[in-house]
Amino acid sequence: MSGTADLEDRIHARSERLHALAAAVHEAFGSGARTMLSPNSPRDALRDLRACLDAVPAAHAVIVGGLALQELGHERWTRDINLLADAAHFREVLDALRAGGFELSAERTLRHRATGVEVDLLKEGVTLRGGRLPLPHPRELGPNRGTATLSGLLRLKLDSPRLQDQADIVALIKKRGVEVLAARAALPAELHALLDALFAQAEREA
Repeated sequence: MSGTADLEDRIHARSERLHALAAAVHEAFGSGARTMLSPNSPRDALRDLRACLDAVPAAHAVIVGGLALQELGHERWTRDINLLADAAHFREVLDALRAGGFELSAERTLRHRATGVEVDLLKEGVTLRGGRLPLPHPRELGPNRGTATLSGLLRLKLDSPRLQDQADIVALIKKRGVEVLAARAALPAELHALLDALFAQAEREA
């Protein structure tokens, strides 16, 4: 994994491109840009988030969701940061985030006070609504304080009932089909049938 500054710089560059695209759509069609945060927001929130993680050195936490998807080559806008933390240090990570500028909402989502970026803090061992598999230890998904690998992100998105997650997988297949196919063997067997179906969908759309 590249250094912290490299990741934050890449996220900032993508945010600027996506924000400019949304602004152009808004100007042409009257929709899109007003729902977006500043292009600086994801970078600034992630910088503060990772500083908070540094305060809990024994914790293992991995960025999943939209930012990880961007790192894997599918650039779509995301308004939040999804972070999976190990169960043993979950409370310490939560406390560090709250002490470091992230406030807890009624929905148990954290919000970065300086930028408005929301952080969905996920806990190892929890089964998400609509899912079948408990969340694994974050070391199974990617490097500590980094973003999920291709197989790690596939594992989470294939176990989600959201159509957006399935659309993200189709987009990854179109960009990195051979690598996605190679990652199949590392995924739980319960997820193979859906991945195969999404491969077929990607082929139909190609």
